Amino acid sequence: MRPSKWRPAAVVACGTIIAALLPINGANAVAGFGDVPADAFYAAPVQWLDDEGITTGTSPGCFSPLRSVTRGEFATFVWRESGKPNGGSEPFTDVNASDFFAEAVTWMAGE
Repeated sequence: MRPSKWRPAAVVACGTIIAALLPINGANAVAGFGDVPADAFYAAPVQWLDDEGITTGTSPGCFSPLRSVTRGEFATFVWRESGKPNGGSEPFTDVNASDFFAEAVTWMAGE
């Protein structure tokens, strides 16, 4: 196997990416999310989402700002922002009553 002249650069790049994804110091975190730096362009909206009870993050202390939002999560965000109104009957076969987003999806489908 030939040594690659790019290997050191790849190691540095990977190290930089890993360091950027590690939780930051809690004093600089937003809303207790260790992965949301206070100086991030999205810090204020994340703080608002937390203050309004729209999200609690993806796990304790994590917001996961680089992760995609699922349709169920988005429905839940809109439902919570709307005051958690009651919905109707569930029209979708891929949504179980036990899913955390079931009530939100039921409400959205009825709107």
